[in-house]
Amino acid sequence: VEACVRLVAALGAGPEAQWRSTLTRTVHDSRDRALFVAEAAGAVVGYGRVVLFRSDPATPDTAPPGWYLLGLVVDPAWRQRGIGEALTTARMAWVTERADRVYCFTAHENRVSQELHQRLGFVPTSGTWVPPGGGPEDAQGQRFYCASLPRTG
Repeated sequence: VEACVRLVAALGAGPEAQWRSTLTRTVHDSRDRALFVAEAAGAVVGYGRVVLFRSDPATPDTAPPGWYLLGLVVDPAWRQRGIGEALTTARMAWVTERADRVYCFTAHENRVSQELHQRLGFVPTSGTWVPPGGGPEDAQGQRFYCASLPRTG
């Protein structure tokens, strides 16, 4: 968890305590959440999470319920080496044992993430939704994708 907190903190993505809490909760809940890490040269150089999202009927325009790939982070010194793709395919394989589809969302300007997910079979979805963990102000800035998965479980 601490290595992942350092990675995300280096990107300036919010308070370390909040990330420590989120990542610790992910590690302790192996049913509805999972944390995947990539190691190289004896250090964690990337991570990605997957979370089962249950939509709140009281929240208008909430994202559809299901499994979401969240928080893909790769150390800038280790990018362009297939680590993000490996973490994404590992998370997709994990979800395949639990569901027949998986979702993700990216900021409109995050072309690298969009291209990665589209290469792995994600297709854009129609609609504007409040992303898991986000608020109504986040709905307009996100692009949602879904990939169909072969059921094995």
